[in-house]
Amino acid sequence: MRTYDYSNVIATGIEAFIEFKASVYVASGSRNWTLYDFDRWCTKHDADKFDRETVKSWVKERRS
Repeated sequence: MRTYDYSNVIATGIEAFIEFKASVYVASGSRNWTLYDFDRWCTKHDADKFDRETVKSWVKERRS
């Protein structure tokens, strides 16, 4: 499985989530890529909170 270098301030949380999923034998390359895409978007938009509005903005941009 490919690993990604997360760079945003929420990177620690993303990595902890991935480690947790792996610890319960649930791994997914596509989920990890999606989290990496979100991390890059957060960096680009100076997003520093993992909240509903941040995620909604990311989804809205991805859909367009």
